[in-house]
Amino acid sequence: ENIVSVDLTSPANCYVARWRFAILVGKQQGFDTIIFLYQHETHIYVLFNPWCKEDEVYFAEKALLNEYVLNSHGIIFMGSHDRIVPKAWNFCQ
Repeated sequence: ENIVSVDLTSPANCYVARWRFAILVGKQQGFDTIIFLYQHETHIYVLFNPWCKEDEVYFAEKALLNEYVLNSHGIIFMGSHDRIVPKAWNFCQ
């Protein structure tokens, strides 16, 4: 069985989007070139990287990362300017 492991690193200015992932590999066999194409069945979603210094959403403080990114439960605020109501929320991260 032939197995290839691939690490994918998106640049800090990569578009936030749903992407398709494919690998095209060529192999020389004598005078011929054999082409292999692998297309991943599911999409890859690139969102943002708050750990990357070059990304616009970078957080230098670990406390902010824990609060805003890694926390799966928290409070959101709803209502109007004169009646703000807190509500428990599951962010499901």
